[in-house]
Amino acid sequence: MAIREASAEVELACAAETAFAWLADPRNAAAWFAGVALPEPPARPLRVGATWGFTLTRQRGKRIPMRLAEYQPPEAFAWETAYPGWRDNLTWALTFTSAADNPAAARLRLTIRQRPGPLGWPLLLVAALFTSLNPNYVGSMQARADRAAQRASEALAAAPTLSYGAYERRAPREPRGRRRGPSQRR
Repeated sequence: MAIREASAEVELACAAETAFAWLADPRNAAAWFAGVALPEPPARPLRVGATWGFTLTRQRGKRIPMRLAEYQPPEAFAWETAYPGWRDNLTWALTFTSAADNPAAARLRLTIRQRPGPLGWPLLLVAALFTSLNPNYVGSMQARADRAAQRASEALAAAPTLSYGAYERRAPREPRGRRRGPSQRR
């Protein structure tokens, strides 16, 4: 059960399939996912339950355990923190829809959800009190969702080449025994 949630939507200048593949691949996270590095990527191919760890670049390598909670190419995926059950965890769910009037464009909806652990419930009750006193508290999660969606859009636009990353399409291999011409010999 998520108690706090915020969503943001942006238009993307690429097809939904391409955006899904690039954003779902944790190897591309440093370009759009708020100050993280990926010291060791998850095993390939990606599938629900895959785990990896990000390190926070601003906090001198603090490790964030992650897992792939949802994976439905090319429509949706979700990453979530994988802290022990007594800690709060966050989920980042991304859904992609193709633009009806332009197949080369897509719409991204990014939703952040907080799932409190047992110790987090009392804190959320206190936070609800502060929310009524300070409306900026609720806005902070919304601002996070807005920034993450915008960074994802900007990263896709700036990517020199968009690969299919998460569910790679492999180029056919050259058949064995094919002779190389003189210009192709090493």
